[in-house]
Amino acid sequence: MKKIFAIILITGAFDSIQGQELPKFDLTKDGVNPIIIQVDSMDAKKIYQKTIKWIQESYKDPQQVLKANIENEKIRIEAFKSNAWYYISLGTKYVYDMDYTLEIEFKDRKIRLTYTPGQFWAQGKRGLTYESFYKSGGEIRPAYKESEVSLEQTMNELRDSLYNYLTNKNKSSDW
Repeated sequence: MKKIFAIILITGAFDSIQGQELPKFDLTKDGVNPIIIQVDSMDAKKIYQKTIKWIQESYKDPQQVLKANIENEKIRIEAFKSNAWYYISLGTKYVYDMDYTLEIEFKDRKIRLTYTPGQFWAQGKRGLTYESFYKSGGEIRPAYKESEVSLEQTMNELRDSLYNYLTNKNKSSDW
């Protein structure tokens, strides 16, 4: 038993050395709460500059998606994501696209991300919104359990992309 406890303790310590556990975007009937991510050893100016580069590399038309740009303080992106989420009904998978807004605020060694899902689209037609996933009491409708998970995955992939860019993860300098 002591050996198992020691292994768990060592593994946990190794995980914390590897990197922080990023806070996750969670969808609720009231929307998505902002998250704060630590970006150690970088001041607000450096984080801002790298975020601008991330936008330039991540979006097809960066100037089109950039809706607010207050140097070293805040950026707001309004964009479109294809295949953002899905739901399954009677064995058929229905895939939806989505408009979204991502606001990024900068402070020394941290950023605050605010994600707002917008209108959903299917086959070029405007559809429902995330509020449709929930009953009036706030519980998820059974038909949309997978939808909530797939939408959260999309939001957190964007979070991961920005974080990895800021911290130089997954970047090879050996080209």
